[in-house]
Amino acid sequence: MNYYNGELELLKTEDDAMATVRSCFEKHGLGHPAGQVRFIANAVDFNDFRDNSSFASQLEGAVSELVARDLPVEGQISFYGDSEGTLFVRADGTVELFDEEQATIKNAYDDDLAKELRSRGYVVEKKQKGLSKVRLKQLLFQALQLLRKYVAAANANCDWKSADDILFSELDMEIGELAEIYDEAGVTVSGVSCFEDGESPKDYFVKMGAGPLAFGREEE
Repeated sequence: MNYYNGELELLKTEDDAMATVRSCFEKHGLGHPAGQVRFIANAVDFNDFRDNSSFASQLEGAVSELVARDLPVEGQISFYGDSEGTLFVRADGTVELFDEEQATIKNAYDDDLAKELRSRGYVVEKKQKGLSKVRLKQLLFQALQLLRKYVAAANANCDWKSADDILFSELDMEIGELAEIYDEAGVTVSGVSCFEDGESPKDYFVKMGAGPLAFGREEE
């Protein structure tokens, strides 16, 4: 048994494109279970997806079909368990399998190549490792939803709008940032107490505490 983790980014943002992507992955047996594969914004995210032996061939079939539909995806999916390695998915539909050592060498080579190209004046953008923007947005949404529930529960006779006012009056967040986090979430949220976009929180001051720097409203 192998466990697969990684993200494939959809390179086009056409209307209903993700619905087509999801349908294609489901057709090739990679659409379930929900906890192990997620279709979020413009990406397909695998989280410890369990498979015995057919994942690579199923992935290749789904990716090839998407290329034929002019909906290319690209990214990396690493795996561990009975074996370890990385599947590199190219925009042309190619799926390359590298074992752990080969993947390490390849990533190091890509870094060196990028440095060489930059030294020659070329603009090279390399995707950052770690949390993707899509995944970070999802985690921020989950965190804010938990905070909203906590604030509402901690204040008697507090409706959701009042809870939002309490919560966002304590956060250094602009209304546009809140809108981006809740975009397409299907959840109603009040940003009345957020800062306007581009507004400098001048009434905030830095407080030194036992832990990291904390921000709070200056008391009058």
